[in-house]
Amino acid sequence: MHTQKWLRTILNLSLAAILVVACEKQSMLTAPDSTSPSNKKTTDGFVLQPQPPPIYTTWMSAPAIPLPPFIKNWNGLFSAAAFAISGKGYFVAGGVKNFVGMEGTTTQTLCYDPGARAWTQKADFPGYARTGAAAFVANNLGYVCTGIASDYTTPTNENWQYDPVANTWTPKAPLPSDARSYAVGVALNNMGYVGTGAPVSGGARGGLWDWWQYDPTANHWTPKKNLPIALGRWGAVAFANPNTGGKAYVATGIEYPHGPGKRDCYEYDPVADTWTPMADMPDAPNDGSGRCYAVGLSIPQGGIVGTGYNGYNYNDFYEFNFTTKTWGKMLTMTGHQRFNAMGFAIGNTIYVGGGLYGLGDNDKTALDDFYSLYW
Repeated sequence: MHTQKWLRTILNLSLAAILVVACEKQSMLTAPDSTSPSNKKTTDGFVLQPQPPPIYTTWMSAPAIPLPPFIKNWNGLFSAAAFAISGKGYFVAGGVKNFVGMEGTTTQTLCYDPGARAWTQKADFPGYARTGAAAFVANNLGYVCTGIASDYTTPTNENWQYDPVANTWTPKAPLPSDARSYAVGVALNNMGYVGTGAPVSGGARGGLWDWWQYDPTANHWTPKKNLPIALGRWGAVAFANPNTGGKAYVATGIEYPHGPGKRDCYEYDPVADTWTPMADMPDAPNDGSGRCYAVGLSIPQGGIVGTGYNGYNYNDFYEFNFTTKTWGKMLTMTGHQRFNAMGFAIGNTIYVGGGLYGLGDNDKTALDDFYSLYW
């Protein structure tokens, strides 16, 4: 009897010790309250810091890009102007293509709300239907500048402002230079910048290498230093470092007379009005050279460039780190390889979709799929 009592006592003490140790471990592993340093738990002298948000390791499928109700039998959207304002993304105008190769253009304005995971139609773009327009955002207003009509022979230098609160479009001072398509647009310090492009479809007269600054308050354009390139180009991308003292960047594209896609990248300093060559973007797969008609996006830590064309279609992505000034490979996008796709960034999440898939002039399919990646 005494032996049984002794065994029960030892067993109870052992269980209590196990419970104490378990509670201590649970206490040590509990995520600390980041707003109250005194509540942080420590183990062996190490402070447990709040964990960063998860990094998604895959592209996530999002709702397909809708087409205007009056368009029938079209299968996708390409070369639309794209920008993001106040947590929502916008695609404006752009080209459409049906299943037998027939093309058209639209004047639609589409708004994507990531919170609702839904697209809505906004006020139609009042300029003529077009593809290859440049876009930027300044003072929470969107701007769509330049582009070319569906006949691919009539480029423009128009400049339109979109107010997402009032859902209205207003004409602004046109670019005081060549009408063009497939130029780049980017914003820095609430100033817009537009440059490069093709004055005639396909660069039949060569591309452009000029660079213009738009002041939205004065509604005025100022010429800036041209890009330091030997030949003009079009189908390039631009992105910008939004942090204090940030710079703008122009990369990739195609040069007259229809040479291979480019990999070079240039940094623009808006204070000094100077261009500095940066590290080339890594080789495109398959043919080991550059690309054109890609997507360029800006997130807080770097510029994002992906998709494009250079004899092949691509769906790879790369990040240009603003601190190290180096390129790193990202996750390959889900779905088809493509060019003339559209994209925008909201915080650290990038959204990309649409575009063209195929190689021959009459063998290209327009796409309406849409994807996101938190990076």
